[in-house]
Amino acid sequence: MPVNEWPALESWPDLIAAARAFDREGWSKWRTSGAAARAARVTGSVVRRHKAVTPYMSNIEKG
Repeated sequence: MPVNEWPALESWPDLIAAARAFDREGWSKWRTSGAAARAARVTGSVVRRHKAVTPYMSNIEKG
């Protein structure tokens, strides 16, 4: 459902209450704990592999 504008200010308390009422147990299957660190490791790994395959990129990054 697209939202074309922000809800009215007086609607926010009810929206927040509704959000808090959702069942949050399902989030555990997404393993969000430590997700930022895992993403950083994967990103670093991709960068290192990319630089190893295309060493000319190092020169481009230096300007």
